[in-house]
Amino acid sequence: MALPKRNTEITPALLDKREVMKLTALSYTTLWRMSKVGQFPLALKLPTGGLRWRKSDVDEWIENLAAGQAG
Repeated sequence: MALPKRNTEITPALLDKREVMKLTALSYTTLWRMSKVGQFPLALKLPTGGLRWRKSDVDEWIENLAAGQAG
């Protein structure tokens, strides 16, 4: 009996700005401005000084945006 194939693709839990920009089609400046006024999830500051967004937060923002446009 053959073993089922495992999904070896790993989806990161944290996204860098390049990945967020690609997912949202927004510029970094727009992401920053929207975050400052509470219209986009805040980035997490890493101990190394880098910024990352939780993928779950970005996915939820995209879903809420789509739901708002559907109505």
